[in-house]
Amino acid sequence: MKPLPANQTIVFLCLLPLANGFASRGSRRASPATRQYASADGNGTPRVPQWHLSNDFETFLNQRTIQSFLFLVKSLRDPQTVLWVENFTQPALHSGRSSTYTSHLQSGSSSSQLLSYHGLAAMNVTRFPTWDIYFKELLKQPTVIYTVESESKHIQTYDMEINPGRLCVRMLAVRQQIAQEFARDLDVVATMGGHTLEAYWESLRASRRTPSAADNDRDIVGNYTSGTNLVFLELHPDPTSDYAPSPLRQGNFDLLVLLATQEAVHRVLNDPARQTGVTKVTNDYLCGFYEQRLDTHFTGGQRYHRAADFLAELLEAPPLLRSVSDGNTALLDPTFMAELLLHQREKVAKEWQLLVQAASEVHMEIQRLQLNRLMSVNTEQSGVHEEQPPLS
Repeated sequence: MKPLPANQTIVFLCLLPLANGFASRGSRRASPATRQYASADGNGTPRVPQWHLSNDFETFLNQRTIQSFLFLVKSLRDPQTVLWVENFTQPALHSGRSSTYTSHLQSGSSSSQLLSYHGLAAMNVTRFPTWDIYFKELLKQPTVIYTVESESKHIQTYDMEINPGRLCVRMLAVRQQIAQEFARDLDVVATMGGHTLEAYWESLRASRRTPSAADNDRDIVGNYTSGTNLVFLELHPDPTSDYAPSPLRQGNFDLLVLLATQEAVHRVLNDPARQTGVTKVTNDYLCGFYEQRLDTHFTGGQRYHRAADFLAELLEAPPLLRSVSDGNTALLDPTFMAELLLHQREKVAKEWQLLVQAASEVHMEIQRLQLNRLMSVNTEQSGVHEEQPPLS
């Protein structure tokens, strides 16, 4: 979208529903993870392929900010702003899903694929390579006015102004709140691993005491994957606070756990110390296990608790014997791999917690640009008003 001069206004006359809808032009990605193969080193030895998230954590925070903001705007019956934000964002949704947007301006209803999308890697990193570029580009967009008319004569025509500077203020406030919630949630994510393993071993011991239950491996694992108690998502540590959770609170937490689990898998697979000997055999097994579930558990729209499903399937996988290059035989223990992933996920959660705790500081640069934008708009409007001839 090519920015126009700040003092130029676009007027849209909306008479009928958009029958064909609006198609987002964002590039589509087949997976929320990419595997990059580096060239060989100076000795001709191929380097280890590196797994990377298509959308890093801070970009994911942008995604959930935009989706939460669209939810709030839609609840205010403002389809024009939903349309404008989705047009600007141009989300890169999974190829199995359409990224079209349709707005019915007569009825005031709207349907946004980004708003209804529960999954990872929705941000277009070709258009917005880093999280802050999204807001910087947003502040470059011109003010837009929609003139909305209705076929019903008793409903008056009205003008709807969309000021990107003011949108930025509201969206940064949403991002700040979600960052504060993530700071608490990541503490929970860091401790979930220990509780998960304790529950798994307890379920396994209980199944051995009850022979009839031992025949169903899914029951053994299902007890601890049925869901963490999420009451804390609706509460605040300070009982005197007037805290209200963000609108997509449970969805944010579910995807946060999924993203942290995926990042933990990547770090284990990318670990240079696990590229030779027995550890390479276990890494190869984990890589194959992950690739088989990349599309079903991490790509596109997902149901809730997919991170728990992934760990459950790994824990219930049977041990295997594999030959090592030196002629020895290695025992592949999926339970050990799950423990390794959960330990790595704890480290990921602690690192990300530091990022969200500093969110208010990193927002200051955007807030400065946003203030400059709003001040310049006010100055221009004031100048235009002063140039008007006096009323006779």
